[in-house]
Amino acid sequence: MYSGGSPAQMSSATEEVALRKVSWSHRGLSLYACGPSNFLSTPEALQMAGLSLATRQASVPRGSLLPCEGLRERFVAFADAVLLPLAQFFQVPKESLAAGVGPGIGRGRNVHGLICFHLPQEVRRPDLCRWYCEMCRLLAHHGAGEDFSSAEVASALTAQHMARFLQFQASLRRRR
Repeated sequence: MYSGGSPAQMSSATEEVALRKVSWSHRGLSLYACGPSNFLSTPEALQMAGLSLATRQASVPRGSLLPCEGLRERFVAFADAVLLPLAQFFQVPKESLAAGVGPGIGRGRNVHGLICFHLPQEVRRPDLCRWYCEMCRLLAHHGAGEDFSSAEVASALTAQHMARFLQFQASLRRRR
């Protein structure tokens, strides 16, 4: 169970959410379900997010989370267009990046160093700059007791990497 405040929350209370790994991956990247425990245990809620619970007939343990075909396709597109390029650019292990679905993911979360992005309904390559900015924000946000504000870290990352990022993005466009 991960306990963290939502970004929009201004009170001292925290939002209890669980982050549960889906029993499927693409090129070493993982998909997670994120939400309150009642979301993760309700088949109807999971189905609305594109997930199901594995039965005895599945090749994974009973009760494991499985993605529907549409969710798999969305994740593969997102992983190839966003997660893998960001891992390459920031020179971080690709396993430290993931995508999440469910009511607890919000705009994304940094959960003890696992950068978990909100999986969008549609992925467009020109949005890579947006995801670069989200990566900066999520790298900066790691909970209470931060030495620097999220804005300070995002600003420093942008100042250090933006020129190289723009060159990197242009090289990706030329490859297509």
